[in-house]
Amino acid sequence: KDDDNKVHLVVENLPEFPGGQRALMDYLRNEIRYPKQCVKNKIEGRSIITFVVEKNGKVKNVKVTRTSGNKKLDKEAKRAVKNMPAWQPGRHQGKIVRVQYSIPIMFRLQNPTK
Repeated sequence: KDDDNKVHLVVENLPEFPGGQRALMDYLRNEIRYPKQCVKNKIEGRSIITFVVEKNGKVKNVKVTRTSGNKKLDKEAKRAVKNMPAWQPGRHQGKIVRVQYSIPIMFRLQNPTK
């Protein structure tokens, strides 16, 4: 049976963003543009985005799996993930495999000091 296109949920070596976890956080911090209307209305939230890291490292099948409660925040989180550079692909039993991955994206306003 051919499992080459199977999307794995558990693997020996998880996919990795280029530069590691810290680089991923930096990327998100720099890439995400807080929607102006949400800033104005003081809307915060957390979106959970799930995607597949393909064998070539590209990010595909990007979905909001848990909403922040605001469509604009979810849309921006999804956009930022879709624009990610290629990851180091996941490996299982010595082979490069497709892996499902999820990340939480927080939208938190800084307390303005006047």
